[in-house]
Amino acid sequence: MSYKHLKHLVSDIESLKIKVKSLEKLTLKERLKEARTVAASILASFENTKNIDINKADEFFNLINLTIPFVASSHDAMKSLGKMYASIYKIKGIEINTINKISGKLDIETGLCLIKDANLKYNEKESSIENEIENLNCVAVGLNGDGAFKFEVRLIEGDYPYLEEKLVRKLVSMTIEDYYINIPNGILTVSDCLEFTGKKMEIPSGLYKVKCYIVKKGEWDFNIIFVLCESKDYKSLDQYKNPKNIPSLL
Repeated sequence: MSYKHLKHLVSDIESLKIKVKSLEKLTLKERLKEARTVAASILASFENTKNIDINKADEFFNLINLTIPFVASSHDAMKSLGKMYASIYKIKGIEINTINKISGKLDIETGLCLIKDANLKYNEKESSIENEIENLNCVAVGLNGDGAFKFEVRLIEGDYPYLEEKLVRKLVSMTIEDYYINIPNGILTVSDCLEFTGKKMEIPSGLYKVKCYIVKKGEWDFNIIFVLCESKDYKSLDQYKNPKNIPSLL
């Protein structure tokens, strides 16, 4: 569906941000009703903006990332935003080259899924998951429950952890803030707690930027996808601190 004829939906970026922020004050039922309109406004504004260059595409890209947490429960809204993602990828000339990947199924018993350096020594009496996240030792996401989840960890080339275009259209949720993880020993693992090693993946030692995406493959079939890329501007670990929180994605 094209939104070019819906001129009344068109707004500037700042006005759109205000519309997105207003969703935060609504109940879930009200938000679901309003999400489609907000997403349509963003797409209409995008399609009616002439001569979109890379800088303007980045503005819309950041706006989508701001919007997703509020509209992820709306299939129609996510379909609109996924369509924009695909267009922005083309404008920016993004081609995703996956260097390495692991996948599998994880039995979640803690309500969390996390990645960490395989040699991380964790003592819950002396630290906490939040502290380890802040100190770049792990990245964790909340799943709002237990059960068996499929997962993927992908290492890609480039300076941003993009999700493949074909999966963007099935996106349910994603981390918004930038997270980093330090892998000094070249082996990353994925599990549901810091005490358990989990499935291993070999990657070059270094600091990585991370985003986690939740993709819906079926009605109750959710995939957890961690995408990593090398931090190109890395000089010293002292430059970096992760947000001290565990984002909930489901």
